[in-house]
Amino acid sequence: MLFPGAILSVLVAAAPAAEAASGSPPGSGGVGFWEGVVLGLIQGVTEFLPVSSSGHLAIGHWLFGDTMTKELRVAFDVAVHAATLLAMVCYFRQEIAAVLTTRRRLILWILLGSLPAATVGLLCKDEFERMGDYPLLVAAALVLNGLFLAASNFFGVETRRLRDMTAGDSLLIGLAQAVAITPGISRSGSTIAAGLVCGMQREEAFTFSFLLGMPAIAGATLLEAREIKALALSGSWGGLVAGFVVAFVVGLVSIWVLGKIVKRRNLLPFGLYTIALAFAVLVIWIIKT
Repeated sequence: MLFPGAILSVLVAAAPAAEAASGSPPGSGGVGFWEGVVLGLIQGVTEFLPVSSSGHLAIGHWLFGDTMTKELRVAFDVAVHAATLLAMVCYFRQEIAAVLTTRRRLILWILLGSLPAATVGLLCKDEFERMGDYPLLVAAALVLNGLFLAASNFFGVETRRLRDMTAGDSLLIGLAQAVAITPGISRSGSTIAAGLVCGMQREEAFTFSFLLGMPAIAGATLLEAREIKALALSGSWGGLVAGFVVAFVVGLVSIWVLGKIVKRRNLLPFGLYTIALAFAVLVIWIIKT
């Protein structure tokens, strides 16, 4: 539980030195090698823990004080999300094979559950992306995320399995995923909690959460493909590759850890962590301003 917080603490201490050694001078609008490594590490750890990887990345960019344009910053974030998508595919390869062969009905529920996030993402893409530029908004979202995770302890009776899913369940979990486009709201946390609201067993909610997330992340990657290419051509290919590789490797470990935690424990500790992180962001914001 302290691991994400420890990473941010290291980031605060290392940001000035890493920025100086990054290979991207101030105002260059790129991402350096060591910045890519640290941000990839943050993405790999936080994508699968219910603490909001987008919120952590926004805070990371803020602490590094990078000068990337919004478009290039989003492109980098999507690229490291693609790395953790690859980690998802590796981890859930058996479940994916089952969906394509013996559990094809889940394809319908995945497509149906993807509609809310796809609609919100296409209609309000710029507005949500701009939120990442405002640390206090991210902090507020982290508080909401923490409260929702804490409340999830009282959701559902955990008796239903994926074979018992209905269209209503799929849409409810999909709506939770749409809300999680907000930086600071965890996609995995909100969708797992929504699954618990539907009465799903924790292991089943965990599996469907990540099956549902794959089309969303893949779609975002395709939409940002041109900007990712532009980021690489801007001289940031070293930082981009470093971030991708680190996010993939660390992501594989992180998703395994989350699987163990979800089966054995509740989500309350993660909720308390995101609330504490929000207050830490507030303190740092006050100091920096």
